[in-house]
Amino acid sequence: ITGLSQTDLLIGAGLAAFSGVAFGGYAVAIKPVMRVASPFLGYGVISLYTAAALLPLMFMFGENHGAVPLHFDTKTFLLLVLTAILPLTIGHTAYYLAIRNIGATSASAVIQLQPFTVAALSVWLRDEVLTLGQWLWGASAAFGAMLMLYVQHQTAASDRRANRAKAVDEEDLLVEEPG
Repeated sequence: ITGLSQTDLLIGAGLAAFSGVAFGGYAVAIKPVMRVASPFLGYGVISLYTAAALLPLMFMFGENHGAVPLHFDTKTFLLLVLTAILPLTIGHTAYYLAIRNIGATSASAVIQLQPFTVAALSVWLRDEVLTLGQWLWGASAAFGAMLMLYVQHQTAASDRRANRAKAVDEEDLLVEEPG
């Protein structure tokens, strides 16, 4: 990356690593909630917690105390809703569904592909250039996520077979032999 100092790169890498750890902890923390609550309810509750924490900061430090969107024209305000609020809702709800259906570990592995996806889309949509190393690391992350999903699928299939075999064995024990 050109134009950044070594210090900026190290700080950015550290923040990215911290973000990955925080996202992993987040997925593990909300998994029990996703077992009992719908992803839509989960998103609503987590949004309320987030708003409760961020609204005071917005009022204290936000430009015009956070009221800038109230001065947007209708088209700009609708674009804000369509490009920020709806994708966040859809993305988080899909993430919570993934945690519920495939587990926190696999869902987190797939979500870690987000930086590579953004970079690849930037190449296509904005004519940005990725280095060979960026392509290789991104491809290795994609391969790792696919491998994790494959192994999880194989493990789940094995567990289902074992449970069916156990059920058959238990059923055989219940059947009396003629005698």
